[in-house]
Parts: sequence; C-alpha cells; structure tokens
Amino acid sequence: MLLCQDIRRQVKRVSGSFSWEQKQAWSWAIAGRFFESFTRLQGIRLGLYRSLSDEVQTDFLAQILKSHGSYLYYPRIVPEGLEFFPEQGIWEKNEYGIDEPMATQPILPEFLDLLIVPCVALGVHGERLGRGKGYYDRFLPKVSCFCLSLGFDFQIFPALPQSPKDQRIDWILTPTREYPARIVIETKIF
Repeated sequence: MLLCQDIRRQVKRVSGSFSWEQKQAWSWAIAGRFFESFTRLQGIRLGLYRSLSDEVQTDFLAQILKSHGSYLYYPRIVPEGLEFFPEQGIWEKNEYGIDEPMATQPILPEFLDLLIVPCVALGVHGERLGRGKGYYDRFLPKVSCFCLSLGFDFQIFPALPQSPKDQRIDWILTPTREYPARIVIETKIF
C-alpha cells in the first residue's frame, strides 16, 4: 500500500494535469449529485469549507444552499483544533492560505446537521486523507451528524492507509459516483 505522502504527491500530480475549467465542470457535476441526494435543506446547519484551488469548488454549492435556507458554518483553526463559525461574508486567510470566517460565536459541534469534509484522497470505505495536520480527525469525534466528502474521481482509491486516530466519513460524492461508506440507518437529511 502507498504511503500517505506518496498518495498526496500522486493526487497533486494528477490534479495538475487537468485544467481549472475541467475541475469547475466536475465541481458542478458533484453539486448536482449533492442536490439529488439531499433534498431537505431548509433550516439545516451545515458545516462547509472554503475550497483551495486543487479541491472540489464549493462556492456555488454554498450559494445554492443559502438560497434553500440552509445555515452555513465554516472552520477556523483555534488552539484546541477546529471550530465552526457562521458565514457572515468576512474572511481572513490563515497560515495555510485558507479563508476562515471572522464571526465570534462558534456553533457547538453537536448542533451541526451535516458536515462536508475536505480531502486530498478518499478510500471507498470512508477512509479520508487530508493535508496531514489532523484537524478534522480531531474534530469529527465531536459531531454526531452525517459527514460526507466531495472528491474528483482521481482522488478515490480502493483503500487508504489508516492510523488509530484517522476518522472515516459516511458518504463520498464524485462527478460520476456515490460511495456510501457506512451503513446509515437514519439521518436528519434523508
């Protein structure tokens, strides 16, 4: 099995071979799959992220979610790890170049109804490889909501190396497929 740093390099290399326009088109396709899968969106509290250039783009997804009456919360790195804050249109880049909300009152993790988790790579059984700092691996045990990741098809692997601290996600959406990574008996979304 490949090592995590080898997988990150491989995904970065493959990602670089596709144009921005192609990744935008795939991001739109993923957004379409999202809205086919999740129909009851009014009033839900949804954790999202501001995309980096090599990730599935979430800006238009956010616009549509807001138009459906969803409440959006974005992560900010704090000394304890991650906290999610309401989107208020004021952003500041953190040390990693990621936009963070400037709101002052975080939502308690248990109040999130749905969490969309960024990824570098995904395994078909819900394994997730991030950028290597472990922020989401420390945050995910605090939530009880449905967690999914959005990924390009080239980010999907049959399996990924996992440590005891790594957290899995429930569902994966790509431009062409869905991967129900865990059996979900009931969620607030379906």
